[in-house]
Amino acid sequence: MIYRKTEEVVKGIALTHNIKKVGVCKRIWLVMFTILFLSVYLVFQTTRTIGNDVSSLRAAHILNPVPDHNTASATPKQSPVPEQSTDRAVPEQKTNRYTPELRTDRVTQKYSPGFEESNDRAYSSIDLRNVLKTTSGNGWTMWDRKAPLKLDDEWNCKWTIFKATNGKTAPMCVHEDSDMVSNSIVKTGRWGDCNDLSQIWEQSGPIKRSTEHPVYVEIGANIGSCVMEMLLASDAPIVAFEPHPKNQFCLTSTLMALSQEQRDRVSFFPIALGSDEGSSTIHAAKGNMGNSVVGSVIKDSGFQSFYPPMPIQVERLDTIFNTDNDAWNIPLMKMDAQGFECHILDGMAKVLDFLATVKSELASNWLIGQGCSDAGMLDRLRAANFRTYLSLMGQPFHLLLGEPKTKGIHDILAKNDNWHQRSKTAVKL
Repeated sequence: MIYRKTEEVVKGIALTHNIKKVGVCKRIWLVMFTILFLSVYLVFQTTRTIGNDVSSLRAAHILNPVPDHNTASATPKQSPVPEQSTDRAVPEQKTNRYTPELRTDRVTQKYSPGFEESNDRAYSSIDLRNVLKTTSGNGWTMWDRKAPLKLDDEWNCKWTIFKATNGKTAPMCVHEDSDMVSNSIVKTGRWGDCNDLSQIWEQSGPIKRSTEHPVYVEIGANIGSCVMEMLLASDAPIVAFEPHPKNQFCLTSTLMALSQEQRDRVSFFPIALGSDEGSSTIHAAKGNMGNSVVGSVIKDSGFQSFYPPMPIQVERLDTIFNTDNDAWNIPLMKMDAQGFECHILDGMAKVLDFLATVKSELASNWLIGQGCSDAGMLDRLRAANFRTYLSLMGQPFHLLLGEPKTKGIHDILAKNDNWHQRSKTAVKL
């Protein structure tokens, strides 16, 4: 009896000891799991901050892209601007802090005096007299190629190396703060949406030869990644438009770091385009200056925040181009205006007759936010005899007869049947 009691007590002690061991193990595993979860969460938050809605960064190797020459994977050094000759030096520029009043004063006073006296310089080496009807308007003037456009002394460049698809490189000014396009250029040397532009330009040979002055037009130039691709990988004279002052600063700083010959190929207009002349505001997203929206806030995603709006000038494209002269054309136009495309098309009814091919975004949410739609934009192009093609998720373009089956952000290519039929006839002759 005593033996059995003793045995029961011993078993009870052992059982209790095992239960305590199990409890301690559970606590240890709980602590370890919590630490692991927090680590994963911190890594996710850091990645999301850098990417800032990675889902909107779509593949851009479309329309048989030019081979990458194994340069895209190389990370360029972030270094000061390489030593340049005298005409390439980036001049030091001092300005007052930004205020809405300063913008008007700065544009009219800094760039107007003496500009008319050297107006020949506006056309210079590419001689755009027959192309451009005007280089100034109400509260704005075309960039004079003398110094970067800078509204605030605190704005500075983060210099990196841009790599064109043909392997040529040049120094480029990108945003100091984290920015989607800037980050891509620092990491890969370029922005993917521009990769196929020089190829499309080269494929338009018969159209280019049909007039004296073929011109590449960029609407929504951002910090100039596609301008740089066309400068380095083609022979195109370039007419570019960008309304946001901070993007203007990066783009013109880059151009000032290039040779005078390259700089003269670019006619840059620091304005927005629309259906009517006037003034407006532009709203830029933090982390994605490419999402700079005219007159409204339209977010990439729910958590996105915006910088304070800045005043801008808006002009019609028909006012700027000389549509009374037929000695020029636009073999290629790239348009990325964050939903403002319908308004831009309404202001370029005459220019459309001179335009052969348009590459653009079809962004449902932004078009709706600007009072238009996918159908509204496509109908405008088709009414002007443009045949529309769609690329889904970086796939090759295919003919689009109606609207895309899914709403979102798509790449479209629109070809003017009148111009392309004319070029085919010219080739046969």
